[in-house]
Amino acid sequence: MTLTALVSRRQLARATQRYYGMTPTDLVADLRMRHAARLLSTTEESIGAISRRVGFEDAAYFSNRFRRATSVSPREYRDRARGVLPSPS
Repeated sequence: MTLTALVSRRQLARATQRYYGMTPTDLVADLRMRHAARLLSTTEESIGAISRRVGFEDAAYFSNRFRRATSVSPREYRDRARGVLPSPS
């Protein structure tokens, strides 16, 4: 399914920047990471399944992008969301 915005790419980029403070590409990436975070904290799905649900074919690449966005790995994020404490070192 293809969506048409009925505005030029430049108009869309300016409006997105004005209202969200980021480019359309960055906005989509942010929304994908937020969705992934929600799924990690509310489902039992595997990280691989979640990565595919939010549009990544490669779970390792997803994990890398998620870590860059949140400063923790998907597994760490899930554990923290569930209140799982790390074992003492």
